[in-house]
Amino acid sequence: MDRDKRLKGIVLNAERTNLPSQSFDIALVQDGLHHLSSPVQGFTEMLRVAKRAVVFLEPHDSLVGRMIGTQWEKNGSAINYVFRWDKKLVDQVASSFLGPNSFDNLSLSFWHHNVVYAKARSILGGRFGLMVVRSIKYFFDRLIGRLGNQFCGLVIKR
Repeated sequence: MDRDKRLKGIVLNAERTNLPSQSFDIALVQDGLHHLSSPVQGFTEMLRVAKRAVVFLEPHDSLVGRMIGTQWEKNGSAINYVFRWDKKLVDQVASSFLGPNSFDNLSLSFWHHNVVYAKARSILGGRFGLMVVRSIKYFFDRLIGRLGNQFCGLVIKR
């Protein structure tokens, strides 16, 4: 499938983009910060170029993630450390970069095992399988979401 011709792409260093401050309303990254040699610097660069909000999806620093999660990720010949985030870290970094009373930290953790959910649904079948999988995900996210393996960093600037 071809990309829409109206879209333009550029290659930038995510830790130092050289873009003007507040040049975008929102900065969004999915599973990209942990590939950087300095994930926190990538996050502060997002805070710098975003006018309104920063959103990122990355591995969560939870007990479960530390026990059974991947520490080093190999993708072809590239090997990188899997940096894990939590709400306190986001708060500390955003506070030191943006200053006092300048943002709301709405970050949250959750369970992300789509392959496992899909397999369970195919075994159980149809609507019943869907109901069971949704119930399990609801249980994990609502009751023990803080232990989840996935993290959504969400900083809203005031």
